[in-house]
Order: sequence, then C-alpha cells, then structure tokens
Amino acid sequence: MSNLNVCAKFVSIPTSNSFSMTFQRKNKLGALPFNEEPFDKSPVCLKVREGVKEKLKAIPDWQEQLRGLIDELIKNTGDICK
Repeated sequence: MSNLNVCAKFVSIPTSNSFSMTFQRKNKLGALPFNEEPFDKSPVCLKVREGVKEKLKAIPDWQEQLRGLIDELIKNTGDICK
C-alpha cells in the first residue's frame, strides 16, 4: 500500500434565500423573440407519412422554412382563405 495523505475541505452551503435572484420585468438581458410578430399560442399539427418527421428534423432551420412555405401557400390562395 502507498502512503497517501488525503485532505478533505468541507464548505458549508447557506440554506437561506440569500442567493435567490429576483425576476426583473423588461430585462434587457432576457430572451429575445426570433421573429417580429409573435407566434400563435396554439400550434398547427398534422400527420405525415412514415419517415418524414426524421428527415424534416434533419434539415437546418426547418421550422422557419416551413413557416415561410405556409405563408406563401396562404398568399397564393388569395381570397379563398378569407
């Protein structure tokens, strides 16, 4: 056996809320939206053929590209959507 001297240092962790952070409204460092217009609260869901979901998720920025295609589809249909 080798002679190893092991030294352990114990640090006490405060249990009070002295380290709690308060939420500040309109914080400049908070999360910023990706788009100018807010998204709808309820998502649009659709079923696709087998294997499409995995292929779609492999495309970089697929959600934003799909949103653009949906906007284009709505624009191209014209007055039908009203």
